[in-house]
Amino acid sequence: MTHHMLANFMYDHPFHLLVASSLPVVGSIFLTQKDHAHLKLSQKIMHTRVLGQLSVLGILLSVMFFRDYMDRNGRFIERDLADQIKKFELSEDALIAHDLIQEAAYLKK
Repeated sequence: MTHHMLANFMYDHPFHLLVASSLPVVGSIFLTQKDHAHLKLSQKIMHTRVLGQLSVLGILLSVMFFRDYMDRNGRFIERDLADQIKKFELSEDALIAHDLIQEAAYLKK
């Protein structure tokens, strides 16, 4: 389940996600400001800063809300991990059964 792996990665690395999504957004805002020929460069930078802060704040809130959701509900269990847990539970049951058989054999003596 690819989306579970992605959600777990986003949960584990929220600041990587914030930086990776914020840089292209701020860069594209600056590139769109380039089209405004009537503004000076300093004004374009100020507009980029204000719009960039707004967009980064929105991304930050989204990431932190997602992280809070994952804190409350736990990580997604991936199929491979679920299979490993099932094998471990089966092997644990087999060990318990083996111990009981050995104990029964000891008590017979």
